[in-house]
Amino acid sequence: MRWSKNKLIALKLRNGKYSLIQLLERKGYIIVYNLFQNTPIFENIILSKELILFKTFVIHKEFLRLSEIEVVKSITPLSVVYPSFPSKLINRGSGFRKIKLWQHTENEVEIGFTGIGNNLLANVIEPGNTEYSSIKIEEYELYKEYELESLRSYPELNERILLCSELGYNFDPVKELAFNRELDIICKTYIDIISQKKKVDFYY
Repeated sequence: MRWSKNKLIALKLRNGKYSLIQLLERKGYIIVYNLFQNTPIFENIILSKELILFKTFVIHKEFLRLSEIEVVKSITPLSVVYPSFPSKLINRGSGFRKIKLWQHTENEVEIGFTGIGNNLLANVIEPGNTEYSSIKIEEYELYKEYELESLRSYPELNERILLCSELGYNFDPVKELAFNRELDIICKTYIDIISQKKKVDFYY
């Protein structure tokens, strides 16, 4: 499938649900809507900003080629002109650390993680012009609605969207880890994906 401005697609998740996604003008830029259902046929929906779950950047060729998707033509996409993207993003900063999850359980795992807890707020003045300021780990509640300044990929993004569908809100495991927060065991498959410690067969 070719990238096309404002094309709507239904992304099939591994729990059988479909997520509605809109491709934007710039390749790799997408909107994920807070709309999940058991069929790829989305009807009788008027899209609005209030229905946006999050906006992000994805490695588009891999995502479109490997994901199970269907084009949605039955509803009208939201009119978006690039660059209609978050003006503020969270940068995980520099450095590298190891994190242990679910210690002293059968699911205990250690993963490598970019950033040592010195998060930065990326204030995008205009495309290609960014200023950074420090934010504190303890300020999670102030910044929990901000997206990460990160390029997402298949199947990591697919699993994040699945977690959003099951939890009922915009959830990003990487952001949780960036703020030193504990992850529920519901994130086990997500961690298997990003750590590459186990092959997740149903995604390949």
